[in-house]
Amino acid sequence: MIGYVRIYKPELKIKEYEFYRGVYCSLCKRLCRDYSPLACLLLSYDFTVAALVKIALSENECSFKKSRCHFNPTKKCLNCNGSVDLGDIAAAVIITLYYKLLDNLKDKGLWRKIAAAVCFLPIWLMHIKAKRISPEIEEIIFNGMQLQAKTENEKDVSADAAAHPSAHTLGSIFALVDESRRDTLYRLGYMLARFVYLSDAADDYKDDSKKRNFNPYIIKFGPYTPENRQKVNKSYEWSFNLIQVEITKAFEELNVKRCGELLNNIFTLGIKAKMENIISEKGVKND
Repeated sequence: MIGYVRIYKPELKIKEYEFYRGVYCSLCKRLCRDYSPLACLLLSYDFTVAALVKIALSENECSFKKSRCHFNPTKKCLNCNGSVDLGDIAAAVIITLYYKLLDNLKDKGLWRKIAAAVCFLPIWLMHIKAKRISPEIEEIIFNGMQLQAKTENEKDVSADAAAHPSAHTLGSIFALVDESRRDTLYRLGYMLARFVYLSDAADDYKDDSKKRNFNPYIIKFGPYTPENRQKVNKSYEWSFNLIQVEITKAFEELNVKRCGELLNNIFTLGIKAKMENIISEKGVKND
């Protein structure tokens, strides 16, 4: 996941924003502790949502204490006191990035290959530890990446079919959070990842057309033109509306114990704002 599932800050209360930042900082510190300071640089806000869902369903309330930021010691940040274990989420960050790195090594772009080659050794070492900590998540992500590669090599694959492997992967990871609510969590994770995949495809449509990279919207509508861009926008927005309905249903079924307003902000206003940015061609990755 690469920054598409985030808060909509203008509608967030200060205490909710501080909680959100505290979860992000806690996950960052866990990555630094379990792996290395380099791992902190690889964290995206999307994984913070996975941590929030786990905290929201936990029997233990997540309390915070102030501690120094690893990258700016003059600044204090909130850190979860350990009542909710985020070790599996941290492992998922590393495992996902490792397989993404392998994918980048096969990419047509020269600079992506160079960047991936430079980062490979330290991330490979971190991945060895991560898969030992969370072998179940390792298996889920490995199988998902294999299926994703196979699907994207198929001829005339649709956007929905191309999004399925990533969606199934995240859905399976979310389902591990609470066995008693496995089906609902699977559906929530599935729809969030489907949103991310289609958002990434729509966001990269013009760039992928130039570089001749795989993109399901290029298969369906052809390479970028202003007219085709409008077709992509309509298809993407239609998919988004269906996805958001399913996300809302799944979230309501969970009946979370805490973080309700914060998660509701993300699942309604946050992802909608990202969709609108993509349609207006402002993009998300530099947002």
